Amino acid sequence: MIDKDENQRNNSFEDFELKIKWKDFANDLSRQNKENLASILQINEPDLGNDFKITYDVPSNSSKNELREIKGDLLIYLKNIFKNDSIEIEFLVNKSNSKEYFSTPEERFKKLSDINPNLIKLKKDLKLDL
Repeated sequence: MIDKDENQRNNSFEDFELKIKWKDFANDLSRQNKENLASILQINEPDLGNDFKITYDVPSNSSKNELREIKGDLLIYLKNIFKNDSIEIEFLVNKSNSKEYFSTPEERFKKLSDINPNLIKLKKDLKLDL
C-alpha cells in the first residue's frame, strides 16, 4: 500500500513569490477579458500563513462569491507553479478595507461635517439647504 503523503508535493515558497504569481494569474484573467475578477484579485495582496494557507481579504460578499468561480483554477495554478499540493486558499470579507458609500447628499454632508465642523458654519453663512 502506498501512502498518500509520499506522492504529495510539498515544496516551500516565499510570500514575495506568492504575490508575484498571484499578479500573474490576475493578468492572465485580464487577457481572457475577465476584468472584474482580475480587479478583485488586485485589490489587496494575499497573505501566506502557516502550512501554506493563503488568506485574501475582499471588500464584500459579492466579491467573495465571484472569486469562488475561479478558486479551483487559482488553486491548481498555484499548486503547479510552486509544486506544492498543501496550498489552501480562504477568501475573507473585510469590510474595513471597503469604501464608504453615501446614498444621499445629507449623509455625505454629515460625514464631511464630522470631519470638518467648519462646514456647518459655511452652510449657515451661505444659506445652503442640503
